[in-house]
Amino acid sequence: MLGAVAVVLGGSRALGSGDAGSDWDLGLYYRGAIDLAALAARGVVYPPGSWGRVMNGGAWLRCGGEKVDVILRDLDAVEHWTRRAEHGEFEVDALLGYLAGFRRTFCPRNSRRAACSVEKSRRHRIHRCSRPSRWRFYRSLSLDYARMHARRGNRVGATGQAAKAVMEEAHAILCERGQ
Repeated sequence: MLGAVAVVLGGSRALGSGDAGSDWDLGLYYRGAIDLAALAARGVVYPPGSWGRVMNGGAWLRCGGEKVDVILRDLDAVEHWTRRAEHGEFEVDALLGYLAGFRRTFCPRNSRRAACSVEKSRRHRIHRCSRPSRWRFYRSLSLDYARMHARRGNRVGATGQAAKAVMEEAHAILCERGQ
């Protein structure tokens, strides 16, 4: 496949927690342009740029009787964010399925685990989780918005912002633990 650099297995199957109903989650790392014609023959393809900046595209496929989800990752972007993480910098992107956002230092290029787990080296844990105060700033803003929505009688807004605040505090705690 033109442009493909690596394919990694992720999700429950990579972690050994999948069951008969689990799909296959593949991360497809590419550089430059990528030819997705082979994927299109097996399902619906969303080209680079259609999903955002982090997981910037992908495909929902059927291979035999199996459901396969493919997530596209631009290797140049992964390397850029890994370098930034090594200096304690990160950004949070809104991403479907991530209530508090997706931190752009996830799954560094040095990861040796197919599941893209956090690198076990002390260096990565310090740099990748060096800002619990930032998560707590986000948490405080989310709680302020939850209170505002509650005062106005907007239960959905209040509940959503409160749930977001819980996830942001959880991120802060994990950062403090170096996880």
